[in-house]
Amino acid sequence: MSQPDDFDVGYRKPPAATRFKKGQSGNPKGRPKGSRNISTLIEETLFRKVSIRDERGARKVPLAEALMQKLSVDALKGDPRALAKIIDLMKFYDARRDQVSEDRDGPDGGTPFRITDSDLEIMRYLAQEIEAAGEDVSGDVS
Repeated sequence: MSQPDDFDVGYRKPPAATRFKKGQSGNPKGRPKGSRNISTLIEETLFRKVSIRDERGARKVPLAEALMQKLSVDALKGDPRALAKIIDLMKFYDARRDQVSEDRDGPDGGTPFRITDSDLEIMRYLAQEIEAAGEDVSGDVS
């Protein structure tokens, strides 16, 4: 099989017979059009609206917000695992915010909020006290 004289074959110039035809995919069994990846599915799930009922009445909020509210209510009621998870989330948020904006000021123009070791020690002490007391701390906390 001979090539036309005006066609070069070489680096990034495949022979005409081996090129993809117009409209033909290079990976025909690849990801189907319209399929969603895992990050899209997670985002759609966490930000879909759900109905909740609180002191402001019934309203629709993103699922992520509803989960955070439930976690904080459980922590206030004395659930040690919920309290530990809140502390972990606060540490994660604090570290991530430091990473994203090292020199940015806080919302009030001062320094950004940081969880110190003494703050963590106080939270651990409160968690132990709640766990030891075994009390139900349910009530309005505004």
